Amino acid sequence: MTTNEYLATQGPIVHPILLEKLDDKLNYLTAVKTAIQEHDDRLLYSLLDQKRYQEVVENRIDNPDDNQLSAMVINLRAELSHFLAQELITYLAKAFPFFYYKEIVNGEYEIYFGNWWDRRRFGTLNVLELAFEFDDVEYSKLEKSVELSKNGIRFNSDNIAILTDENEKLQKLIDTQAQRESAKEQLRVELDETNNMRTGLFNGTKAREQREELVEQLAQLQADDEKAGQAHQKIQVNNDKILALSKEDTILMYEQKSIEQQFQTFTVFEQQAQALYQSYITFLINNTGEEA
Repeated sequence: MTTNEYLATQGPIVHPILLEKLDDKLNYLTAVKTAIQEHDDRLLYSLLDQKRYQEVVENRIDNPDDNQLSAMVINLRAELSHFLAQELITYLAKAFPFFYYKEIVNGEYEIYFGNWWDRRRFGTLNVLELAFEFDDVEYSKLEKSVELSKNGIRFNSDNIAILTDENEKLQKLIDTQAQRESAKEQLRVELDETNNMRTGLFNGTKAREQREELVEQLAQLQADDEKAGQAHQKIQVNNDKILALSKEDTILMYEQKSIEQQFQTFTVFEQQAQALYQSYITFLINNTGEEA
């Protein structure tokens, strides 16, 4: 059997489904290009995630689109993020005025809370998803601080109290050095007397117990002396920790105050942060006079 017997005998067939899919891709890329040229961010967001846009903005839940078209521009995510961030951050400066942003690489943005000293890195801004991605540790600190403040308690109150109590005990060891020296001298005299006692069987047991007790007391005083010798350094270390914790409490207070000035309550802030996609798209629609 020759190779030609395997070849189709009829001419090439035009496949309309294939052409339609190619047209869809071309039309999609043309629409993305137009949105960028006209700086139509609303249109661009609708193209990048058509399913989400239709569900959230248009309230359409029967959309079968799986966003396969948007996969064609996935390698342009950094450039698209940088492009869309221009208007988004301008909007966020009014909607969330206490957040500041730093572009660490093209299209990637870190969130900082406040413009005061020792401000915290609070997470990242996902421009394409229109989402705040808060740092779990930092967010939980603020969340707990807000809750504790309802009872007049600061986030680090317990830790500061523990360190303060330790400093007071260390200072007492320093202040009682003379008393310990006197006590040690007295114990040594008593220990010598015990060692020189003439004892029988009964008194021997009693003298041994007395010696053990005196040695134990003397060892405790010597241990306190060692702690006292390191007390000044330890107090300074604790003071540095207390200062750092106090600063953190102050920053958390600034953050809570900033949120309440803008949103009245922390709960409203959480709701608004989670609804960023819908609120920003709505803003873009209203701002351009376009309908969703």
